[in-house]
Amino acid sequence: GHSNVYRGEEKETGKKVAIKIIKDPKNLPLLLRGYLRQRDEDGNGRFVQAHRFGHDPFKGYYLVMDYEGESLSKITSGVARGQLLTEIEALKIVLELLKVVEDLHRESVLGVDLKPDNFMIGEKTDGWEKAPFVKLTDLDLQMALPPGKQVSWGGIVFGTTAYMAPETCRKGTMSENADLYQIGTIFYELLAGRGPLIGDDDPMTI
Repeated sequence: GHSNVYRGEEKETGKKVAIKIIKDPKNLPLLLRGYLRQRDEDGNGRFVQAHRFGHDPFKGYYLVMDYEGESLSKITSGVARGQLLTEIEALKIVLELLKVVEDLHRESVLGVDLKPDNFMIGEKTDGWEKAPFVKLTDLDLQMALPPGKQVSWGGIVFGTTAYMAPETCRKGTMSENADLYQIGTIFYELLAGRGPLIGDDDPMTI
């Protein structure tokens, strides 16, 4: 990816936060775009709220966000180690993921890089039961899309190969259907502990 995310703590409040640091200054516009979208979150929506953007002379440019629940990748890693989910448990998580995608598409925005690392999962009260609640953490790579259309960047590929739709791998074409393919891949991973198509490296996966 174009950034690394770390868990941290605010000295003044002791509040847990997520700190995103970009690897290459050339990706600064992406980080800024994500910050501008996330700072307007009210904390109750489907996207993690961002609080602060800044620069550290040793670490580089960074973004400070809410840290809510845990990364969905922790759950998929657990499944891979044998901590299996029931079909109902996995389905409840996927329905939450689809609500995130629905919110994006309602605003004619593509998710582009939808994978477990980019989702936080916590709990909410649903009647008398506890239910999963999912938020998207990475708004950097999202792009606007006219409804019913698709976007191609002339063969330039964005995203993570293990989750990308075939048309994205081949032509760099992104669409609402490609977002749904990524969610389907996560569903598979929640049940099987691995993706449906995994090669020894990125070129083999593609």
